[in-house]
Amino acid sequence: MSTSKIDTLHGINPFDRLKYVFDYLNDDNYSFIIVTGDVSNSGDVESYHQFLEISKTISCKIIVIPGNHDNKENIKIFNNYENILLIEDGMNFEIDGWSFFHLNTIIDGKHHGRIKESDIEGFNKYKNSIDKFYNICIIMHHNPLAIGNLTDKYKIENFQDISHLFCGNVKLVIYGHVHNDHSFNEKGVIYTSCPSSSFQTRKMSIDTSVYGLKEYKLCGESVFLNSFLFT
Repeated sequence: MSTSKIDTLHGINPFDRLKYVFDYLNDDNYSFIIVTGDVSNSGDVESYHQFLEISKTISCKIIVIPGNHDNKENIKIFNNYENILLIEDGMNFEIDGWSFFHLNTIIDGKHHGRIKESDIEGFNKYKNSIDKFYNICIIMHHNPLAIGNLTDKYKIENFQDISHLFCGNVKLVIYGHVHNDHSFNEKGVIYTSCPSSSFQTRKMSIDTSVYGLKEYKLCGESVFLNSFLFT
């Protein structure tokens, strides 16, 4: 989001587009909504207030993970609101047979991602302790693998250090950052990103003509994905 309701970013108004997405979400019955980072482009307090204004219409819990553009201090304003859960490093929660774990990929002041050794150890400890009957969904900001667009040079630079742990009851990996709707299956694990609520990145350009969201339905070990694009 930009710093003003009338400001533009690449010729579009992120505030208006996010409002449309949230209005659409409010018409359905969801267990929760995940915002995969970069709530703000500038990181200023006003942009987070704008997000709070838009989110008032949402009746379910909103799960927010910080992105590389977010200000880690200013975004803490979300902790004052019951309808928003601001995810911190290594936080996890369980819903309907699924355990959701946040893996921090942010490096302060950098656009690309990296997973600290302490976070790798934390995830390994969590995975070994979780009940085997839980399916695991990992949520993080940066893309772990290349997807063939402009953001590939900003992916997680050391994903190979943890990729061997993405197996067993790890079934789903949800990430943001790439401004694109993308899904693929790698060794039985679904890696998926959501279309951005502002603009999309393509292989060699930025596409401001569409924006959207992605719906996830988790039924046992099965994962159903449904993307919605608006123009």
